[in-house]
Amino acid sequence: MLSSGRRGDGLSPRTGSLSTASTGPIVDVHLPAFDTTWAADVGSVDSAWYPKDFPYPRTSDSLRLQTIAALREAGIVRAVTSGTDPRVVARYRAEDTARIIPAAMFGVGMNVDSLRAAHTRGDIRALGEVLWQYNGLSSTDPRVDAVWTLAEERDIPIGVHMGIAPPGWPERTPYRTRLGDPLALEDVLTRHPKVRVWVMHAGWPLLDQMLGLLYSSPSVYVDVAVINWYIPTAEFHGYLRRLVEAGFGNRIMYGSDQMIWPASIPKGIRAITDAPFLTESQKRDILCDNAQRFFRLDAGVCRTH
Repeated sequence: MLSSGRRGDGLSPRTGSLSTASTGPIVDVHLPAFDTTWAADVGSVDSAWYPKDFPYPRTSDSLRLQTIAALREAGIVRAVTSGTDPRVVARYRAEDTARIIPAAMFGVGMNVDSLRAAHTRGDIRALGEVLWQYNGLSSTDPRVDAVWTLAEERDIPIGVHMGIAPPGWPERTPYRTRLGDPLALEDVLTRHPKVRVWVMHAGWPLLDQMLGLLYSSPSVYVDVAVINWYIPTAEFHGYLRRLVEAGFGNRIMYGSDQMIWPASIPKGIRAITDAPFLTESQKRDILCDNAQRFFRLDAGVCRTH
């Protein structure tokens, strides 16, 4: 979660655009669907950690339209989209039904029967962002095991927030950085070995723990959302390079986690396409092919037309 930044008018998401031809098809596995109420609420608490050079729209409608426009302009062909209000997710989906893959964002106390019913109706196709770390809970807490059971039984991909949060958050909320230790998922996977899980934010900054989990659990994937546009590019590149050089380039997925800043989408993509240590094949894996495989999307979704 981030706070609000500088407000802006209009519908242009551009701060330096990317054409579809320059990037090829992309899958965004981590797109929030928020309205501007979220920005006002969080902005009253967190004033230190946000991209001050990015404008954000004045209204919820313009935020939705700018976000969809940014996806199209960047060549993002699918976006796993979640929000705390299912009605907002439904509005994003109605805006572009082919592009938006609906998902559920939730923390502790989520009714598992409601999730099951929403999945049966087709209202959600993934679970995540799961925000237990913000509730002061580890992913191994017995209170959340029913969600893991559902994800395994229904073969629903589940994306868990691990790692990054606004500075000062532990002093204000139950959030604790240690609760985002990726190695905790080893215990989950021993109980639910068939679950399809991806670690959001690639567990930054807990790199060694993330590498340990990826090595011990070949089914786990990660996304690089937020860390590809908020933290310094040199730090992101160092983290990404270690993941790739350790042999896990085929399990890293692009995500935006743009929240209320559509202009962050091209910046996050450029952080991948400009990485000098990545081959063109590795870039394509991260931007599209890995997500196509993990989410079992249509075989042709990553083909350049």
